[in-house]
Amino acid sequence: MNLRDVEHHPLSFQQEVELERYRRIPYCAACCNEVRLYRLEGEIDRACLSLAVDDLVRRHAALRTTMGSRGSGQVQQVHAEPQDPFRTSASPADDVDSLAHVLLQRRHTMDDIVDGRPLFRAELHDVAGCVFLSITISHLVYDGLSYVIIVRDLAELYAARLTGRPAALPPLGMSYGEFAQLQRNSWRELRHSAVPFWASIVSGYTGTVRWPAPPPVQAASPQPARRHHELALPADCSARTLELARALRVSPFTVLLCATGVAVSRVMRQRDVLLGTQIANRNTPAVQHAVGFFSDIRLTRVNSLGVRSFDDLVVAVREDWRAAERHRDASIDPVLEALGGPEFVKVDMGVDSNGNEDLTLPGVRVEEIPITAPDPYYRKLKVMWVNQKPGYVAHVTYEPSAVDHRVPVEITEQITGILRNPGTCFGTGNIR
Repeated sequence: MNLRDVEHHPLSFQQEVELERYRRIPYCAACCNEVRLYRLEGEIDRACLSLAVDDLVRRHAALRTTMGSRGSGQVQQVHAEPQDPFRTSASPADDVDSLAHVLLQRRHTMDDIVDGRPLFRAELHDVAGCVFLSITISHLVYDGLSYVIIVRDLAELYAARLTGRPAALPPLGMSYGEFAQLQRNSWRELRHSAVPFWASIVSGYTGTVRWPAPPPVQAASPQPARRHHELALPADCSARTLELARALRVSPFTVLLCATGVAVSRVMRQRDVLLGTQIANRNTPAVQHAVGFFSDIRLTRVNSLGVRSFDDLVVAVREDWRAAERHRDASIDPVLEALGGPEFVKVDMGVDSNGNEDLTLPGVRVEEIPITAPDPYYRKLKVMWVNQKPGYVAHVTYEPSAVDHRVPVEITEQITGILRNPGTCFGTGNIR
């Protein structure tokens, strides 16, 4: 490696926490690789596709990034050229399922990451008379919105190569490495206001999440790595969610977030829970079209003490979120460290991509092949809300060796009851 062709940037706070998670829970390094597989049919110009992928990697510095060390710490190494050039792989797979298995097996381990292996890889595969495109990318250099940007840019770059015209893509204001440097520089000032603000939000919170654990016999028996439970919100509850959102001037997700918090507190038998919600964290035009791990966590305290009704709780959460906007540029990771690392329950709202994550290539029929990885799950429980019009669906993912299998069912039953009768939400005995 020619060191003159490498730029060094500090890790972002997101990357720093992610790498620490990999060290503590080694299987997370592989689990946190996104693997996408597409079947391509039609007139595929392989030369143009190869050039388009190289154009994509040159456009986004995050896709040319590896992990390295400098002095006593780790850094991002941004290379001038792609480190894993696009190619047709001589895959030993003889069918699509075998190919998916091979791709999952090739995901980076922590040792691979520390050794400076490329964090982005795109390949063509000729399998059983069909052509497949695979994309593998580490969470260290991308988030959910980044993947939308990747497929959008790749489609345009391929179309531009086919026709010999310049690609019509928005300019990039900042690379991810530059974002990480700015993030760390600004933290020196932001911490003076952000830490006291969040300290006031979590003041008095126990700092722990005490899930009802499975019985010892169940915990000792063979268990799948993770399980899922789904709630399709009844029509009357979805309608009530929208009604409350309009009346209280909040998003429907705020109502669902509060209902989830109350449900969790009932199942945990404590009146106070802390929730964490993924936010895009792309507040400035400079990063709106960049690839990188920008997303952050917004904390929500759901505390029923001193709250008379569910409506009052929603309003209190609404005001907390508005107040938190003043501190949105302060990453939550160093804030949590300063506060002693209080635990939270992850509750997210899935973004309706409206097909934005679909890959389209001119003259080519593209079909995404779903890949399900039987990976362990490092969170004990997570709730993801999705707007599947005309209603909402809650997807609960949990670790069966850590959380009793009845817990997700009880949470979703409680959510339904809360939304159906929010007026009785804080009646005597509801939360013990």
